Amino acid sequence: MEDHGGGRNTLHGVITELTTAPLKITYAGWELFGTSCPELRFRCHQTMNWRISSRTAIRAFATATTSLRMMINRLIIRFS
Repeated sequence: MEDHGGGRNTLHGVITELTTAPLKITYAGWELFGTSCPELRFRCHQTMNWRISSRTAIRAFATATTSLRMMINRLIIRFS
């Protein structure tokens, strides 16, 4: 996984439409979609922005990134 200036664990993300639309997170160039953490799917993406619009988004992002880090660590171990 590429280093984008802050190290492997630095989170750069975008959260949008948390009310009814699926959660959208961009993590170090990987875009993730899902209504809950286990359903997140990976898709390569170039967006490297960091914007959070509400406390709800912050809580959702904190929850999602905990699972996301575990998922990414498993992928790194599996494919390294």
